Amino acid sequence: MIDAFFPFPPISLFDAAGLTGVALYVIAYSGVQIGQINGNGLLYTCLNGLAASGILISLFGSFNLASAMVNMMFLGFSLVGAGRILMATMTERRRRSQDERRAALAAPVEAATG
Repeated sequence: MIDAFFPFPPISLFDAAGLTGVALYVIAYSGVQIGQINGNGLLYTCLNGLAASGILISLFGSFNLASAMVNMMFLGFSLVGAGRILMATMTERRRRSQDERRAALAAPVEAATG
């Protein structure tokens, strides 16, 4: 009786992780192609990293060396890219904060001499 409602066998957690990874790859790539996600942004990088992680988890259920190698590379590139983006963001915030402090310190001097 239950087979009539659920004709497919239940999937394992490994398969679910892999399917989630594939969905994240598709969302990231399609988002870039339709202009909704910046291909150089943190969101795209994180989606790719999570997708690679999901597929790597799925490989514990059924190993495939080629897939493991590609997804390890994607995960590594995603980690490097996320680090680069976060470092650039922190540097820019620090620079803006220093510029604001300099402007605040210069304002009273200009007012007194002007």
